[in-house]
Amino acid sequence: GDGGFFLDRVVSPVFHCMSFEIDHLASLGLDTAYRLGYDDFNESLCAKPIVRQLLSDLGVSEDQILSADPNGSYESFTRLGYRNKPGIDKEYDVAVAATFLACRVFCKTFRERRTWWAVYKAFYRIFATHVVLFHVMLAQSISGWNYKVISSAL
Repeated sequence: GDGGFFLDRVVSPVFHCMSFEIDHLASLGLDTAYRLGYDDFNESLCAKPIVRQLLSDLGVSEDQILSADPNGSYESFTRLGYRNKPGIDKEYDVAVAATFLACRVFCKTFRERRTWWAVYKAFYRIFATHVVLFHVMLAQSISGWNYKVISSAL
């Protein structure tokens, strides 16, 4: 197979969206509450309504989705980068495909809010880790290197 084709037509538009949202907007100083993160991309690609809408936009009927019949979604996805019809326009543009994905597929799934509670949550995680490690150290100091006792202490 031609790995370059898959890279150019499938991976590049997704990477283009991710690089704009994660790298470019972050370098402009836009807060994480207003730009997409890795988790938003993952959840967008796993959310049933979003995937169903994407398949519908690619020309897959509801019956084909339910019956899991082979359909032309992959071929349609690889033609997203043409400004006109693929037979007329010979130039594939990654930005056109990335714009389609940014407008119709990827969305903000979680709104991050920065509050003072984040400080307490971070402190609690460190405190809990210290308590667990102290517990293990105490079990090791009492039992020596008896792994049965240490593992049951956890």
